Amino acid sequence: MTALAQFGPFAVPLTIEGRLSEPMAFTENLLAGIGERCHEAGASLIGHIKCHARTEAGSFHVSLTSLRSGARCGRLSMTASPVSRVDLDLAVLVYGLEHETLDRVTRTELDALCRRAGVTWAVRHTATGQRHNDHALSTEPAS
Repeated sequence: MTALAQFGPFAVPLTIEGRLSEPMAFTENLLAGIGERCHEAGASLIGHIKCHARTEAGSFHVSLTSLRSGARCGRLSMTASPVSRVDLDLAVLVYGLEHETLDRVTRTELDALCRRAGVTWAVRHTATGQRHNDHALSTEPAS
């Protein structure tokens, strides 16, 4: 299979905890950073990197389909900032990278961005304790 044809869904539910004064900007930066890291890792094409976010102040979504155009945020019902928790449903749909590479670049970007913002991240588990799906991020921080 050629790198362009290699495509697999990668999705993970996440929780970001700690004070975020600008949760939408933080999430835009997260998706842009993941996109940059995918490109650096050899992705042949970004299909779509997207997420839906819920906070105590409402919800929003962020979408990235091109590094040139950047991440775009849509406010669904956000009423205020700052927030103390963001629940993200993240999907990284790119061509040319294996699942393990997507896992690594996503964890690396989460680690770096959260460290700079002074917040933490974790994979959010379902009520049964299982990960969202079999394409989910590993639960270990990047090394």
